[in-house]
Amino acid sequence: MEDLISPSSSCSTLSMLQYRLQCLVNARPEWWAYVIFWRAWPDQQMLAFGDGHFRGKRGACDGEVDGGGDSDDAEWFYVVSLTRSFGPGQARDPAPARAYATQAPIWLAGVHALQSFGCDRSFEARLHGIETLVCVPIGSCGVLELGSSDVVEEDWMFIQQVNAFLSSPEDGSIVLSPASGHPHVKKAAVSSSVDSEHSESEDELLVGRRRAKKR
Repeated sequence: MEDLISPSSSCSTLSMLQYRLQCLVNARPEWWAYVIFWRAWPDQQMLAFGDGHFRGKRGACDGEVDGGGDSDDAEWFYVVSLTRSFGPGQARDPAPARAYATQAPIWLAGVHALQSFGCDRSFEARLHGIETLVCVPIGSCGVLELGSSDVVEEDWMFIQQVNAFLSSPEDGSIVLSPASGHPHVKKAAVSSSVDSEHSESEDELLVGRRRAKKR
């Protein structure tokens, strides 16, 4: 994993964190549709979107259409996540908040696991074509969430690699630490580095297309 840390010139427009997230999922044999880092805001006692990368379904990068609407559903789920935040102490703690509160990873593979977990996040993920949802706490810094449209079996060695890859930077260009202040103040600066490739107009188009599908 260490040889993935040095950014190439093609990634010069990405934040170091986002580059690491891309390297993390691209180096894996299983296919992760997206990865999100939920940054901790201790003052607000909440997790908010920190950075992320949307990869899509397997074959989408090659111009193939695999499953049609499922890819749009996963994309919609990712885009909506940019505005989400999670706080502890709710009756049905979302998976990222529960992983952060307990400092224990959560690996939900398959429809039954997602449904029986009993939180809105896993329920929404299942509705949008996500078959595996994984949340890995990164100490007090936040939680890494990965989603796949495939059923991916538990791999605890991978969880250890995730922690090592994100918690021990080789250089000073990235230091994961809990955020401070108000999440909505910094969210604008953070979202500029998100590799969602969606302008505001594209987001509006996606929203309109999604509503049209449900009519």
